[in-house]
Amino acid sequence: MNANIFYEEVTFTRFKDEVTNTTYYISKIPKYDSDGELIKLKRGFSSNDYNKKELETPRSFAARNAATLVANCSTYSTNTMRVVGTSIYNGAIQQELSKQAYNYILAIGEDNRLKAYPPNTSAQRILDDGFKDALTAFIPLIENGQSVSDVILDSRDVFWHRHPRQAIAQDAYGNTYFFTSEGRRSAEKGMTARDVVRVLLSMSMDFAFMLDGGGSAQTVFHCSTINRVPDDDGKTERSMLDFLYVGKDRPEHSVREALSPIGDIFKLKSDEAAEWEYHSNNHVRLAPYLINGWEDYGTSGSSVTRAWHMPNNTLYLVGTIKGGEPNKPFMKLPPHMQPMFSLHFLVPGNSSGEIYKIIVSSNGELQMYYWSNEAKGDAGYVKLDGIFIPVWPPKE
Repeated sequence: MNANIFYEEVTFTRFKDEVTNTTYYISKIPKYDSDGELIKLKRGFSSNDYNKKELETPRSFAARNAATLVANCSTYSTNTMRVVGTSIYNGAIQQELSKQAYNYILAIGEDNRLKAYPPNTSAQRILDDGFKDALTAFIPLIENGQSVSDVILDSRDVFWHRHPRQAIAQDAYGNTYFFTSEGRRSAEKGMTARDVVRVLLSMSMDFAFMLDGGGSAQTVFHCSTINRVPDDDGKTERSMLDFLYVGKDRPEHSVREALSPIGDIFKLKSDEAAEWEYHSNNHVRLAPYLINGWEDYGTSGSSVTRAWHMPNNTLYLVGTIKGGEPNKPFMKLPPHMQPMFSLHFLVPGNSSGEIYKIIVSSNGELQMYYWSNEAKGDAGYVKLDGIFIPVWPPKE
C-alpha cells in the first residue's frame, strides 16, 4: 500500500470554543506541498458525474477517489436533485438559476484563490474574472481580513441560531482551511455565523465563506469522518451532490480497500458513543422493571418512569411510582443496566416533608425506606427524579 497517495502536509486539529462550549475542527491545506507543488483545491460530484443526479456521502466520495480531505460544500435541492444557483466547473457553465439573497457564489481560482460574489452576479462575469470553478452556498463571513456587514450576517434567521457549521477560509499566504463545528447535541448546540467569524478572525483569516451546514456539515480525512454528523443523533451521514476536496488523483485499490473499512470502524464506534449521550429520544421506559406491586403513577410526562442514557455510562432516572409494598424492592434493573456500585438517594413523596430513602444495590435492585416521620404509612406516590446510576459499559 502506497501511503504517499495522500498529502502528508494536510492536517486537522480539534479545538473547544469556550464561548459556545462547542467543539470545532480546523483542517489546514497548505498552498504548496513539500516539493513546492500547488496542493490544488478541487470540486467533485457524486458518482463523479454532475448529470447523474445521484447522492453520495462525503466518506463514500473520499474512498472512491482516495482523497486526502473532503468537505461538503453547495446547498442543493432534494426535489430537483440539483445544486442551488450558479455552478461552473472547469470553465464550463453547468447551470445559472435564481437564488435567494443569502445564496452567494464562491469562486475558486486555478491558484486556489477564493472570492465571494453577490447572488445576482452572472456566471460569465465570474469567468471573465479568470475563475474556472464556482458553486453556490451561503454567505461570505470575512473579506480582506474583516467581518462582513451585519446586513449579510443577518440575511437569514438561521445564521443567528446555533447549528453545526461548515466554512472555508484562507489566510494572507494562500493557505486554505476548513472550519467544521459540532452542533445539535445536548452539550454542544453549535455556533452562529458570528461565532464562526469570531473564531476565524482570531486565527487571522483573510477570507472566509460559509458553506452548507446543519446536517450536511461533514469533513473526511483519509476516509474517516473527523466530526460527529448531526443527523439521527450522530448516526446517519447525509448524502449530497458535490464536494470540495484535495487529493493526488492517483487512487489505488489497495489504499481504498484498506482505508474504507477503517472509516467504517470509526463510524461504528461513533454510533456506539451516540447511544450513551442524552438525546430527546434516548431513553427507555422502566415500567417493565417495576416489581412487588409498584407501577407508574400515570401514562405520560413526569408520571412515567424512564431512564435516560447520559455520557460516561450513566443512567438518569425520572418519573413517579405508586402502589407497591414499601419494605420490598420496587425495581430490578436488567443486566445491561447493572450498577457499578451501591448508591443512596433521598427523594420526595406526595406531601410536604415526606422524604424517602432510595438504595440502589449493585445487583440492580432499588428499594425505598422511610426517612422522615411524614413518610410513615402508605406512600401516595414517590418521585424518582434525580437518581443517577453509573452502570457498567456495554461489553465489546
